Amino acid sequence: MKTALRVLIVEDSADDAELVLRELRQRDYEPSFHRVDTSEAMAAALGKQAWDIVLADYALPQFSALAALAQMQSRGLDLPFIIVSGVIGEEAAVAAMKLGAHDYVKKDNLARLGPAVQRELREAEERRFRRQAEAALQRSEARLRAVMDNVSDGILTLDDGGVIQSINLAGQVLFGYLPGEPTGQDLRLLLAPPYGDEYEASLRQYLEGGKGEVIGSGPRQVLGRHKDGTTFPLDFAISEMRLGDQRHFICCLQGMNEKSRSANKRMETCPWCNKRAWVDPRHVRTYRCSSCGKNFTFTPDANSPGFLFGEAWARGEASRAQRSLAPVAPASPPPEFVETPFLKDLVARALGYLKDRRAVHLCGPEGCGKTTLALHLAHLLGRPTVLIQGGERVNASDLVGRESGLQRTFPGGQTFPAALKGREEAGPSAIAGVLAEAWKVGYTVVHDEFTRSSVESNSALLSLLQERVLSMPGGFLPAHPNFRAIFTSNPGDYPSVHGGQDALLDRMVTIHLDKMDRHTEVAIARAHSALPAAEVERIVDLVRAYRSVGPRATIPSVRTCIMIARILKFRDGHAYDQDPIFIQTCRDILLSEAGRSGLSLIDIQQAEDSLTLVIPEVCSAPLA
Repeated sequence: MKTALRVLIVEDSADDAELVLRELRQRDYEPSFHRVDTSEAMAAALGKQAWDIVLADYALPQFSALAALAQMQSRGLDLPFIIVSGVIGEEAAVAAMKLGAHDYVKKDNLARLGPAVQRELREAEERRFRRQAEAALQRSEARLRAVMDNVSDGILTLDDGGVIQSINLAGQVLFGYLPGEPTGQDLRLLLAPPYGDEYEASLRQYLEGGKGEVIGSGPRQVLGRHKDGTTFPLDFAISEMRLGDQRHFICCLQGMNEKSRSANKRMETCPWCNKRAWVDPRHVRTYRCSSCGKNFTFTPDANSPGFLFGEAWARGEASRAQRSLAPVAPASPPPEFVETPFLKDLVARALGYLKDRRAVHLCGPEGCGKTTLALHLAHLLGRPTVLIQGGERVNASDLVGRESGLQRTFPGGQTFPAALKGREEAGPSAIAGVLAEAWKVGYTVVHDEFTRSSVESNSALLSLLQERVLSMPGGFLPAHPNFRAIFTSNPGDYPSVHGGQDALLDRMVTIHLDKMDRHTEVAIARAHSALPAAEVERIVDLVRAYRSVGPRATIPSVRTCIMIARILKFRDGHAYDQDPIFIQTCRDILLSEAGRSGLSLIDIQQAEDSLTLVIPEVCSAPLA
């Protein structure tokens, strides 16, 4: 039985294409094919359907194998690409393979085509399987990390030398460290003397003889050591964990304040089986009944002990210690916002989603105007705006808030360090996060480049976007009816920064901004440069032409058009291929992007060659 094969043939000769198809049929393939010989036809074919393989002649009257390869790569497609040509030389073939072609076959030796196709199809399938496995692993690790960072107890892992390998969010908060800071340090960093030395000795004894006084013996009360040097009572339990032939240790940590709060429980009746189950009387939470195994939600009444702490969050009385990461600004319109039919339609769609209380995600490459559009949408909503810049430094406690222990207040309203003695009253102390503030009063949040923040911090947003309930210290806070959220991201950040954002993205409405029409790009570039319309149109046409032939890693955005236009305005240059100011400006801006993208010397040379060809094609006629 023959194997079905979807073949895209880049060839100007129908006879040569038929010879290629005949060879494939003789190799037990049943090809369905489409032949193209121009860039436009190639783009249409790639967008119309999926293909199994691309077979390309090296040189065509209006097209080439290298241009076809670049066009395929610009779409992020990983298809087997084989050059089938009668004129290609050895050096040109090697250069083409360095650019991404997988093999080349001469037309006078088509007997090699069948084995080459079979090999490249097999290797493409292996690459696809590897990508799927890596993506599945990243999602699994992200889910595990999200679970670890949403448990209330601190958890850390050690290697067999007592060196900290990981610590979850609760552990970081307990000891006052930022993510990653304790990693690679000795366990004694977190335990005050003499407990650090005791655990190190016990760990060494356990590894040598299989016995250790504290390994696997349950929790013990020790003294933890905070990052600032202060000590505090701590329940600490350590047990062995084996991963294959490697020995690791897992430690469970609970501060005594957290332990005393967990002791504040009472029995309530499960609505499913009418059996009694333990609940925390202070918070609205979902519990799993130990008798029937079903979930039920317990809601405390207003007189429940400790419930006022949750209300304090809702009233804002617990947020005096820290306000927000970004200032709350009035909803003023962003400067120089351009309206075109394309943008009006996009804004109308986004506003419709936002008014339906859906989170909107504006996704596009750097420089496409995501932040400006997000601020414009926030202005149209008419509420004050909180701008959060995504990054490694943003963590869950910054967004949601955290409990900071107990605040001790002495008579007269003065607050003293905990070490002082005397008649005092102790109550929970809380620090509110920027997101909690906006959630509470109904502001609009613009979370710019949110995928640059860690998965752990963004996991705090899951319940917010799905159930519109914010989980925070002291309980759950329902959303203010005017609260809205707008997110922006660069798709290039997903694999290179934090890949495990799938659960969060599933709860947003994503609008892609990578395909603005020509009229919109011209309007934006002209508004930001005040250059004459004819000049701006030519600049935009040049950048759009370079996108189709330049390296995939350096696709220029509308920001590139703005930069070129502004420099020409400032230096009195013109978009003409005989203007040295224009030529040098295009080379400096467009080729500098290739240099920053980490391309090889061959790719950079290809970018220069592409730009050298495109400029006279678009800008050869002088402007009036």
